[in-house]
Amino acid sequence: PATNEKLRNRAVRMAQLAANVPGHIAVQAMRDAGSVRIATIMARRGVSAVEARRLLEGRPLREILDQ
Repeated sequence: PATNEKLRNRAVRMAQLAANVPGHIAVQAMRDAGSVRIATIMARRGVSAVEARRLLEGRPLREILDQ
């Protein structure tokens, strides 16, 4: 069975790959965001969790990452 650690590691890896950033940046973003989608935006765009949530409102994640 998956442990919490396994799930956290998977979430970090997803954010890292989607944002195309080093692991330590994805780890910090996940700590601050608590959501893979928000962490991905934070890591890729270098914005706060509040700003990432604002950017995501009503828009697909891919659109934000491609800007």
